[in-house]
Amino acid sequence: MLLFPSTRLSRFALIALAIASCFSLTPPARAATANITAYAANEANALRTLRTALAQESGWIKVHAAEVLIHHARAKEVYPVFLTEDKLHATELRYRSGIWRTLARSAPDAAARAAWIAKIAAVFTDVNAPDRLHAMESLAKLGAPHSPAVLAAADAWLPQATPEDAVFLQWLRWQAGAADARAFIVSQLASPVQDARLRAAFILRLADAGDAPTLAALAQAADREPADSTARVYIVGAAYATRADGDRFAAWRDILEHYVTHGTATETYHALQPLMMFYHIDTDIPRIAPLLQHAEGDVRIGAAWTMLFVSD
Repeated sequence: MLLFPSTRLSRFALIALAIASCFSLTPPARAATANITAYAANEANALRTLRTALAQESGWIKVHAAEVLIHHARAKEVYPVFLTEDKLHATELRYRSGIWRTLARSAPDAAARAAWIAKIAAVFTDVNAPDRLHAMESLAKLGAPHSPAVLAAADAWLPQATPEDAVFLQWLRWQAGAADARAFIVSQLASPVQDARLRAAFILRLADAGDAPTLAALAQAADREPADSTARVYIVGAAYATRADGDRFAAWRDILEHYVTHGTATETYHALQPLMMFYHIDTDIPRIAPLLQHAEGDVRIGAAWTMLFVSD
């Protein structure tokens, strides 16, 4: 019996199928059965890692685990956990926006989602809130549509914003259709301010911006970013994810792979996100699977995310 790629059996059914069939199948069929077994094992190990992080980690690592689970259709597992997180940490500056963003993403219906977004927007529109920046980032990650009050607050902040904060403000404006916002973000790839370059690259990777001028700017930025810059993994990752220059693709992969094996937890986490887009289950996942046992939570989450993404 042929199984279409979209067909999902339970993990135990897949393993049972593989064991029962391995003695009677032809070599190509055995290989296909082995792939099914590998898929089931990868999914089980990755989900176990993410669920453990959701239950036991705290702060932004908990948020990262939740976001991966949401992305892989397990929002129902996340929502009650973060309702409790909200009860415990709703007054904690900066982190509260991450909690509410996670609740908005995992909300069971549109009304609940809107209510959580409204809480983030209330922080962003409060000019005295010390964590307005984090609220702004969360609103942009959740995406449009944005309320008139949010867009008015962005326009009011923009004239006095630092270059790095202006990048996030322009992200909101880009989502709302502002004609000049995208060009500003691309221009910041050449900014003398490191965080402005970092944020511009981060946004352009998520937006999957693929027009020729943007790709050229990403390629140039990736090749000139200093090796010791904390922005480098984001900029090279954006260039790699968008295939900004086919001739540099392999070199950029080498840089990102170096971050996976020798980088900080943050660098590894962000390097895996563009790399996973081009990984293969048979050649790459065996190298990544041991990272599920890494001491750092974000490395474990990045590895689990990679395994789920490639196995889907």
